[in-house]
Amino acid sequence: MADHTPTPWYMTNRYEIGPRIESDDQSDGMHEPVMDVWVGENRAADAAFILNAVNSHDALVAALRDMVDHFKPFRLKPIGGPGSAARLDQEMQISVHNTARAVLKASTLPSHNGKTP
Repeated sequence: MADHTPTPWYMTNRYEIGPRIESDDQSDGMHEPVMDVWVGENRAADAAFILNAVNSHDALVAALRDMVDHFKPFRLKPIGGPGSAARLDQEMQISVHNTARAVLKASTLPSHNGKTP
């Protein structure tokens, strides 16, 4: 699988989203549109949301991977008594860690940096 179009991406005033280009072909201005958000009354907000998601994706995946790799919850045995603050905190840490691993698996392409969760 080929890598995705490099980031950062930018948005034109016509809500076209893609990277800036430096080629002599300026038919689309200084951008090479990857997509065009042109439908709906929320197109400006939708385009901005997509742009933010694309540009922050790699950093968020890296941060989440670091968290999963370096902050592992204690799973050997329950801490504290049933219903205690310590036990509830441990259960929440395990739950959040499991969710983070699932999110990484779902959001990481198999070819993305050669890693899978």
